Amino acid sequence: MNDEDFYAQTLLLDPVGKWASLRARPNMLEYVPKDRSDYDELARVAVAEEGRALMYVPNDRLDYGTLARIAVRGHGEALMYVPTDRDDYGEALMYVPTDRDDYGEIARIA
Repeated sequence: MNDEDFYAQTLLLDPVGKWASLRARPNMLEYVPKDRSDYDELARVAVAEEGRALMYVPNDRLDYGTLARIAVRGHGEALMYVPTDRDDYGEALMYVPTDRDDYGEIARIA
């Protein structure tokens, strides 16, 4: 089952069920309507679980910087999804744990 079909099956779940389903399949954030009142909460769950989910978050959101820091803190490679022309781009690198084996590679990206 692909993420879109999986997401369609979650539409009848209560908010806790939606969070739980995003923990199981974080990349289905792609199919979550961006105008949902709880989008920020769902995005936090998804990017904390899987940094790649950041690629589905519109980078013009007011809370994008916060979501990017959450993603990068847990998954340094998520930095590649942060647009380099953002004013706060350099700040995101501060949230990459320096003890990661791939820290040097991530720092070169920045």
